[in-house]
Amino acid sequence: MAHLDKNNESKTKKCKATSLNSGTLRDPKLTIAGQLMQWIEEDPFKFLGKQLRANASDDVARTMIRAQLDRGVSLIDALLLPSYQKMCIFDAVLMSKLSWSLLIHNISCSFVKELEAIQTHALKKWSHYPVHSPKEIFYRSTEHHG
Repeated sequence: MAHLDKNNESKTKKCKATSLNSGTLRDPKLTIAGQLMQWIEEDPFKFLGKQLRANASDDVARTMIRAQLDRGVSLIDALLLPSYQKMCIFDAVLMSKLSWSLLIHNISCSFVKELEAIQTHALKKWSHYPVHSPKEIFYRSTEHHG
């Protein structure tokens, strides 16, 4: 990933490189403008909003999304507002913040189910809906494009 300034000169400090060889991480030793590019070994690298790791795992993105959801639910829960307003804030603000991360990362369905459990718990709490009641009241069915 080469970065150029306004004079089309490379910004080698911002250039990163990585390589997988038969599933093994290795430094490709790429150069740009005669300087060795930094190898993305273990530290995640943000590219167009997506958290990239050398081994192509999404663990950094999952941790970031989970932390953002947990923090958002805690902040909303602490507000001195009626429950219906908390649910509106959750839906309109927090979910729109999370939607970009969920869109650009290849997140597994099982992880989304974990996030759904957090969402359902918060919605049941704020709506005073019984804990052991069916959660389908909060979500559209697949027949209705849910």
